[in-house]
Amino acid sequence: MVAKTAKELNDLSNRIIGIGIDIHKKLGPGFQERIYEEALLKEFKKAAIGFVLGTSALIYLLMMKSFWK
Repeated sequence: MVAKTAKELNDLSNRIIGIGIDIHKKLGPGFQERIYEEALLKEFKKAAIGFVLGTSALIYLLMMKSFWK
């Protein structure tokens, strides 16, 4: 899905953040970053959310909501 409107972008960012929160709740703290990244990528695939591999891209996607405020 390619978001086109502000509402679509907001909905997408909420889905991404929700996935991140769910992963953190399931795994908890203390794992290496790559474990969380692998879990995020798996969940993004399940949710049909496109992504680009690379830590900076994932951080950008997860932080988008704060930039839009």
